[in-house]
Amino acid sequence: MGVGIIPICNCGELAVVKMAKTSKNARRYFWGCGNYKSGTSSVMSCNYFKWCNEEKVDERDVIIGSQRRKICDMEKTVSALTRRNQFLVAVVCVLSVVVCVLSGVFLG
Repeated sequence: MGVGIIPICNCGELAVVKMAKTSKNARRYFWGCGNYKSGTSSVMSCNYFKWCNEEKVDERDVIIGSQRRKICDMEKTVSALTRRNQFLVAVVCVLSVVVCVLSGVFLG
């Protein structure tokens, strides 16, 4: 597992590094779907799973993977907010025209 070799899960998202907690695989790292058991997410998990190459697991890689996931989420949020702002600007423009027309009708 090296920097830049973060797999993509079946959801099309960046996989995240997790640590196994079972007695058989205690403290063993694996790649998993970022949506797995995320109680706040309405997105279903694809159950992606792949063991990490243990001798190459580095805490920095775990942090980088986590940060990349956060960046990806933030980029999606920025995109959604940009679309929302464009919609709101269009609504304000339409309402401005309606106010002008109604002002002309009632005052005119």
